Parts: sequence; C-alpha cells; structure tokens
Amino acid sequence: MKKLTLFLLVFTSCIATVYSQKRIAEFVWTRLSTEYGDFDIPGNSQFQTATLVADFSKNGKDEFMVVEKTGNPSVVMYLHDEGNIFEKYTIERRKLQVGESADYCDIDGDGDLDFAIGSEDSNEIWWWENPYPKFNASKNWKRRCIKKSGDVLHHDISFADFDGDGEIELAFWNQGCKTLFIAQKPEKVLKVNEWEYEAIFTYSTDGQMLQRSNGTELDLNGPNFHSGMSKADIDLDGITDIVTAGMWFKYLEGKYIANYIDLSYTAARIDAGQLIEGNRPEVVMVAGHGIGPLVMYQFVNNTWVPTILDKTTRRAHTLQIIDFDKDGDLDIFTAEMKVKEVRNPNVILLLNNGNGEFDKIVIANNFGSHNSGIGDVDGDNDLDIIGKPFAWGTPRIDVWLNNGK
Repeated sequence: MKKLTLFLLVFTSCIATVYSQKRIAEFVWTRLSTEYGDFDIPGNSQFQTATLVADFSKNGKDEFMVVEKTGNPSVVMYLHDEGNIFEKYTIERRKLQVGESADYCDIDGDGDLDFAIGSEDSNEIWWWENPYPKFNASKNWKRRCIKKSGDVLHHDISFADFDGDGEIELAFWNQGCKTLFIAQKPEKVLKVNEWEYEAIFTYSTDGQMLQRSNGTELDLNGPNFHSGMSKADIDLDGITDIVTAGMWFKYLEGKYIANYIDLSYTAARIDAGQLIEGNRPEVVMVAGHGIGPLVMYQFVNNTWVPTILDKTTRRAHTLQIIDFDKDGDLDIFTAEMKVKEVRNPNVILLLNNGNGEFDKIVIANNFGSHNSGIGDVDGDNDLDIIGKPFAWGTPRIDVWLNNGK
C-alpha cells in the first residue's frame, strides 16, 4: 500500500434559503483510492453496479462490497485490518450479469448477514450465504437462486418483513414486465431452487406525467420507468412498508395497497426516515437518471408536502438517510455520477439542524459516484464514505475516512 494522502476540507452551509446559516460544519477527511494504490482494484469490469456496506464479518467494523457486471470477479469485499489496510476478499469469482439492485439481511437465520443481487440482463436474482466465521480471501461464498423465471431487468430490491408475519420478504422491481413483486422466503431456504413470488403492482409505459426531472430520465429509461426502493413504517402501525417509485405500499388484509406520494418522480432514488420530529417519517427523492431537484416530502394534514432541498442535482444515483454526525438527527447523503453531461459531479452531505433545515457540505468535487454508501469501515466509531463510479475511470474505489470535526 502507498502512503495515504491526508487533506482538509472545510465548507460552509449553502446560501440557499432552505439551508440553515447558523452552523459551519468542518470535517477532516483522509481519502484512500485505487488511484494511489490504497486498495487492490476490485476486478477488470467497465461497469461497477452496486455497493453494499455492513458488518458482514461481525468484527465491529463495516465491510464494503463492490459489484461488477462485465468482468470478474463480479463481487468482492474489502475488510479493514490494522494500519488502514483493506484486504480484498473474493465473494463471487465468476463473471455474472449482476445489476444495480442489491440488499442484505440474515437470509438463512444463522445470525450473520447474507446478501442478494438482481440481474439487469437476465431473469435471475441470486443470494449469497455468508460463511462466517470461516472467511477465506480467495474462496467464493455459496450462491443460491431466488428467481430464475419470468422477465429480465431488476432495478432495486429490498428485504424486510413487509406483511408483519415475522418472516422476511423480498420486494423487487422487474422492469422487464413493468411489475413490482413480493417473494416469500421459503421455510427450507437452503434447499429450494426458486422462491415463490407474486405481483403486487404493474405500471404502463404508454405515457407519463411530466416528471420533476423534466423528462431527462427518458434518455435512458423510456416513459414511466418505475425504480428506487426503500423501506419504513410510514403509517406508524408497527409494520414495515415498501417505499418506492413515488409511492408507498401498505399490507392490508392480504393485499399490498399503493399510496401515492409524488408520481412526478417515479424513476427517482428514494429513502425515508424521521428527518423532522413528530408525525410520519419524511420521504426524500432525487433524480437518479436525469437532472432534477432533491426533494423532501413531509406528511401534513393528510397531504405529502414537498420541500426542495437542492434545486438541481445531476444523475444523483446515490441517496441515503442516516445520522452521519451522530447528533440524534437523521441527515441526507447524496452523490452525482460522472458522465458525459456531468463533468464535475459532487459528493454531498446535508446535515440536519432538527427543524427541517440543513447545512450542505460538499465532501468532494469531480468524483463520480454511483450507488455509493456510508459505514464505519475503519472501526473508529464514526461514519466514512465509500464511493465508486459506474463507468468513470473503472475499475475504481474512493473512500473518505472521517477523522472528526
């Protein structure tokens, strides 16, 4: 490993009226990068499609996985060792058509985290069994199938107990047939070849209302493309709901009921969390495939009221609500892709002042990020930023280690 590069970034809050002027946030970051040889490159792929950040090794630190779809290995994991050394573990050596949809949970119920990825180019969704505690840097994790029938193209999946029965389900979009599905985890999950799944919502591509991104996502996806997925107990009834494509889905009397938040943002990145104290969780959306605003929706008098937090974002295909500064208020992390039409993308934190106002911090400029993540990857009890591009400069990883304020 080469010598780490330390640099100080100090940014003041954004002057836009939706941001607070009362606080200046300062963070010191150490940026590690494959550019400097701080990481072994993940593989030889041109397209890095997904990132997963969680404590897969149960060592008190978060590992991060990078998913690639045109080379091999197609899934690798980086595990932090002493001295800011990150060892690369091969999770899936084979070249697979793995896409942008990925999530993790304890699928087999053995107390460690497994993960799943859907393909954009086949009709398959796979899951990988965590071998904890028998980790081997060069040995594949056991891969099994969730779906291997129906149509191709899965963009966004999420695990949770969505029907309140005490067992996890997998919600997934299958855009090849324009349908949102629920898959039931089988009782003998290690022995089945495919999970049972059912359609709960279907959309049409005959046309669409004008999107908040002014139709710029049409260049990639065509009309009325539905994507983005998160989970939260939106109506506070104790059951986790599906939050996706400008809607949220409630399980009621054996059916999933669609409730609308904003159908002018059906192709947006989406997340939900209690950004403002009281009432239902807020929902945040941003243009993942086009140019559009970052919008927070608050439930007021039975109406989802939008507040524009940033007027213009460009291909912001990263969105996460998390308490980054650990002050008890949830914050917002987003980042833009670097593509032909976005020459100087930003990696951005919006720090919550607890009253619906945010301090905007630009962590980095001119670094393309796509499906990037946040976690404590060095085990120092604060949150770091894991960045990876989609196709810019690949194969590539950039990690900003948080050294505090």
